[in-house]
Amino acid sequence: MLPEIEAVSGDGEVLDVLSALVEQSLVRQSEVEGDPRFRMLVTIREYALVRLAEGGEADEISRRHAAAYLALAEVARPHFGRDDQKRWLAVLELEHDNMRAALEWTIARGHADEALRLVFASRVSATLPRRPTPHTTSGSRTAFR
Repeated sequence: MLPEIEAVSGDGEVLDVLSALVEQSLVRQSEVEGDPRFRMLVTIREYALVRLAEGGEADEISRRHAAAYLALAEVARPHFGRDDQKRWLAVLELEHDNMRAALEWTIARGHADEALRLVFASRVSATLPRRPTPHTTSGSRTAFR
């Protein structure tokens, strides 16, 4: 997640900023398999989006976000069907909301090529067999139909 945050922010030194946001309870931090994860409360996210729009930066940040998650999906794609498939499926599962936001932005802006590449990379992971989770009883994936 950290490389994608750095790509979106355009700054390779985001840890200090993230730490300050965590200390101010504007961002929540957790760990998944030793990797840091950051979540923003919905109200804070909505406020940040308004401020980005007011500053004329929303489209550029959304473009960077879509590019970062397209890159992640395309890095993951060749790993499906290999020994490390499970790890990459888990990565994409954790990034589901970000992948969906990237897809929605590319579609809304008419970036068909990027949208199709994102769908293709994500669709490959969606068609692989999965073990059941608390959200699915049959092991099927419902995010991409």
